Amino acid sequence: GELTVEDNGRGFAKDRKDDREGGNGLRIMRHRAEVFGGELTVEPGPQGGVRVSCRFPKA
Repeated sequence: GELTVEDNGRGFAKDRKDDREGGNGLRIMRHRAEVFGGELTVEPGPQGGVRVSCRFPKA
């Protein structure tokens, strides 16, 4: 399964690792996804802003 959340805010710079990794919130979300065998990705949204996706393998 997959859950994706997008916004249309200011986004972040693709070339800045700090922006892509985020603060504690994204770090905790990434850890929780990994605990359950999933993967969290953070990338620029297609119209600006940010897209956060969490994918889990099918059971």
